[in-house]
Amino acid sequence: DVTTFAQVLQEANYATSYVGKWHLDGNEIPGWDTNVGREFGFEENKYRFNRGHWKYFEDVPNSDRVQEYNYTNSDLFENRYEKHFSTDFLFDRGIDFIKNSVRKKEQFALFLSIPDPHAPNEVRPPYDNLYDETFFKVPTTGRSAMTKDPASPIWQVMDLADRGRPDDLDEMEEFLDAFEKSDWWQDYMRKYFGMVRCIDENIGKLLNSIKGSGIENNTILVFTSDHGDMLMEHGKIDKGSPFETSAGIPFLIRYPEKIPASKVIETPSSSVDFAPTILSLMGIQHGLHFQGKDAIEALVSDDLSPIDYDKVIFSADYSNGRWVMAMAGGFKLVIGRTGAPWLFDLHSDPEEITNFIESPFHEEIKAKLQNALVEAINSNLIKFDIGNGSFLDTPKCIDELDILPLSSNQKYLCSDIGTKTSSTKCDKQRKIQIHCPDTCNICNEDSEGRILLPDGVARTCKEMDDGQWCNKRGKKFCPITCAKEEKGSEDFI
Repeated sequence: DVTTFAQVLQEANYATSYVGKWHLDGNEIPGWDTNVGREFGFEENKYRFNRGHWKYFEDVPNSDRVQEYNYTNSDLFENRYEKHFSTDFLFDRGIDFIKNSVRKKEQFALFLSIPDPHAPNEVRPPYDNLYDETFFKVPTTGRSAMTKDPASPIWQVMDLADRGRPDDLDEMEEFLDAFEKSDWWQDYMRKYFGMVRCIDENIGKLLNSIKGSGIENNTILVFTSDHGDMLMEHGKIDKGSPFETSAGIPFLIRYPEKIPASKVIETPSSSVDFAPTILSLMGIQHGLHFQGKDAIEALVSDDLSPIDYDKVIFSADYSNGRWVMAMAGGFKLVIGRTGAPWLFDLHSDPEEITNFIESPFHEEIKAKLQNALVEAINSNLIKFDIGNGSFLDTPKCIDELDILPLSSNQKYLCSDIGTKTSSTKCDKQRKIQIHCPDTCNICNEDSEGRILLPDGVARTCKEMDDGQWCNKRGKKFCPITCAKEEKGSEDFI
């Protein structure tokens, strides 16, 4: 019952086609058969598959079917890899559609969805060994996250547990050095960029075909993606994170007739902005209400670097519910089911290592994003289970996740006090008490700021004086207020 932008274009007499991965029809793998009766406005969809990461395709002779193959079947395509490798095959089918549309003098819209780069990291010759002489290092943010110096937020899941990642932080640097030199890591990265290079050259093939058809000046070209790959940034291999290397995706548009060259729009956009923006850019009239915002004014203006500081976009971890995010003007607020909130400033810290949540210079943007996030959660604009409460500001009674500030070279965390290292550190060292107030049991101060409580209301500790919300999360944020309420209840009893 959802009207897609392709259906709008069909009604405007456009020939429409979807080629490549669909991923919107349940669990069907590969799901060629689900295309019939579920076109969603894409009239030609023979080459649309639902799920799976196949590396080769071929048309079945004397049939309207397509056969998919895993990389283990690559020998079947020796001496004809470039005709059947998934990236080449899908680009060729897209080019065929464009040529047929031009020949028929039809207006057309093609959605070309390339599965790569994606695991399994395998690619056809010559891209499979194109980067064999390149040595890929583990990113700096990955090393800092894995060594907890400084640590990533609690919602950031560290990878490499299946690669022997040690629990002892003193062994982490040695482990990362060995991992960096491993055949697995080097092959993973070399094949990844081999896949990217294959896509890049196919894009060149597509551009040349459009130019050769004489339609380059009145054809809109959009290049985007569904997510990024972290490639060990912040200690993670793939996706599922609000960091830019996962959540930040390209949105490149070429349309010489209306969009000035070299324009860079600094206003953040989301995938829901695509439909209203592209239809507006094409001059298509419709009466539909889209959830996204139309960015046409920024696209066609003479300003080469427009930015709307008021626009806020949102994202969430819908798979596991670990975090939810609000972003505006190069600033990003992330809160989680547990742990302290994080405020990122992409202008001064593009690698997203520093938490600016307590910075006095960021109070205004912090409040703006906090309020926008609370409103979005309560209006169901984004899905997030608050649970027992989520911290909008940093609790006074919460341990730092970084390694302890010790004068020795030993690396311990707050959680190691009393087990791997002596509990006397809490008694004798003020800097340890400040670093680990919860572990050192010195939680004697209410937090400043607000906590988002299960009823969807953001409250300060003064607004919790009835004791109603003094659950485990509330006590951590307002230990003094909640202690008073508990004592008051005991005195009354």
